[in-house]
Amino acid sequence: MNNRYIFLLSLIILIFSCSQSYSQLNGSYVIGTGGNYETITSAVNALVTEGVNGQVVFNIKTGSYFERVTIDSIPGSSEVNNIIFRSQTGIKEDVIWHYSENFASTAVVTLVKADHITFQNITFQNDYSNAVQYVFILSLNCDEINILNNIITTVGGLTSSYGIYSNAASTKNLTITGNTIASIYSIDLRQSDNSSGTKIIGNHISGQTGVYISNHDSLRIEENIIDPFPFTVLDRTGLSISNCGKFIRIVKNKIISNGSPRNMPSNGISVSNCVFDSSLIANNFVRYTGGRGLFIINSQGLNIYFNTIRSPGNYPPDYATNLTLENTSQCNVRNNILGGTNSDYRNDFNSSLSSDYNCFYPDDSTESPHILFYNGTGYSNIEQFRTVSNNDFNSLINIVNFVSNTDFHLAVTSIGDERLAGVPVPGITDDIDGDPRDPFFPYMGADESDMALPVELSSFNSIVIGRNVLLKWLTGSELNNSGFGVEKTICNNSSEDNWKNVGFIKGNGTVTTPRNYSFPDKNLNSGKYKYRLKQIDYNGNFQYFSLNEEIIINSPENFFLSQNYPNPFNPNTKISYQIPVNGYVSVKVYDVAGHEIVSVVNEYQTAGYYEFKFNGSGLPSGVYFYKIESGDFTATKKMLLMK
Repeated sequence: MNNRYIFLLSLIILIFSCSQSYSQLNGSYVIGTGGNYETITSAVNALVTEGVNGQVVFNIKTGSYFERVTIDSIPGSSEVNNIIFRSQTGIKEDVIWHYSENFASTAVVTLVKADHITFQNITFQNDYSNAVQYVFILSLNCDEINILNNIITTVGGLTSSYGIYSNAASTKNLTITGNTIASIYSIDLRQSDNSSGTKIIGNHISGQTGVYISNHDSLRIEENIIDPFPFTVLDRTGLSISNCGKFIRIVKNKIISNGSPRNMPSNGISVSNCVFDSSLIANNFVRYTGGRGLFIINSQGLNIYFNTIRSPGNYPPDYATNLTLENTSQCNVRNNILGGTNSDYRNDFNSSLSSDYNCFYPDDSTESPHILFYNGTGYSNIEQFRTVSNNDFNSLINIVNFVSNTDFHLAVTSIGDERLAGVPVPGITDDIDGDPRDPFFPYMGADESDMALPVELSSFNSIVIGRNVLLKWLTGSELNNSGFGVEKTICNNSSEDNWKNVGFIKGNGTVTTPRNYSFPDKNLNSGKYKYRLKQIDYNGNFQYFSLNEEIIINSPENFFLSQNYPNPFNPNTKISYQIPVNGYVSVKVYDVAGHEIVSVVNEYQTAGYYEFKFNGSGLPSGVYFYKIESGDFTATKKMLLMK
């Protein structure tokens, strides 16, 4: 009896477990009208109650989903048995997942102890504007959460709104990549606890605060654009890191941070109370107003290399500094460009600091008198700063020009500036754009440019007057420029590539201001021509600049016989004529008695311009006449040979 009871009980357990296994989710499902699940909420309920035993993909049909979901721990989820919510079309704008309620602290998606979930190619919105609102809230332990290629926006609240928010969450390997995020606080992970492995890569982040992170180890923040809301004036912080450790990479970001110097100062990048193991802040563009570009305080173990940090405003040094290091240790500062009209560098109360090969530049004549600070004292003289700080012996003060106030790529007037040559840094082989660094003399700052070609040609054009051409060109800058050879070719099948030098114009050596040049090419025959400049530097290097358009010299409209030149002559002179149509042409020279001396031209010629030399070496001094006949046209001119 006992054996039968045990058998029946085992059979019931087996049937129940098989039923449970069968009901677990595995494979692809469709969410939306006519799909496996009508709503996202019903799919989430099935996910949490039934669990998974393989990868689960929810393809969300095109449409608008007004839903708020909480995803708790999912039975069976793992690195292999992961869950994906994504737009069925792969187009993020096709799926609008949004929600709004008339009370505070509402999130579109709340994750509580939820692991191994991906949200991909979806537009998330929190539409309610009268309270604190969220799109994503992460709570408690949430591992392997991926937020990829989405649009995440909040309308904003009376006080604040959040795109991605940590509510005392302990996350492992949180990945936020390729998203467009716009909230007052776009990514706020300050309330995290013992988190690690977070990656924030390739996002466009807009808000009053871009990224706040605390209590994380092993961070990667790379290739993001962080800028203010288009409709806000003040953006207090681009990127703020505090109480973090182990390793961090802040590289290749473009950050704009706006603020008021006294009331609401801005920070481009702020790092406080962190202890790192030889971590990296490199290849970043940082533009800020009224605050600090890169602010490091009470931290250690940072390598600050190849950053370009600039403030366009003219602020007192107490309210605006490009790079501030305060109470730091074991930090290295190399190959940075730091400048604007405020102070460039504050090196205050640091230990084990190595700093060199940095460029400090005043923006204009209104610069602060103290662009360098050491332990609270300001210096405008770099030699004094070197002496007191015992650093920056190869750093310099040098003007740097950029493409614009918001684009910190080097302008052409700074490309090729040998004073911007830094030193190689192991492990940093490219710049903010992925362009390779020079292995021997990399540029300071985040932008690595090839050494300038000898000349930047701003324009090259031509003016045609009759049968004369005037070439004109303008240089924006010149480096080691010896001059320009002017070359010409006739446009026809046989000689188009037969370039001939027709002149040389001397260059201006090395100049950083525009220079104008011109070259006349006169008395051309009818036809089509091409021109180019062969720019040559003093080392013999050269490059070509071609005129874009062809030059066309039209056939003459009338017959014409010119006066010989020179006149009087001895013994040679030139005689020119033009014929508007094809025909037989005769040109003869006569003495004063009307006797023919010589027949110079006696042939069929096409319409065009012609010129020949007449040599009177065998004739006595005196007056002579030359006459042209072509069709019904005749003309005679007098010339004087004087020996």
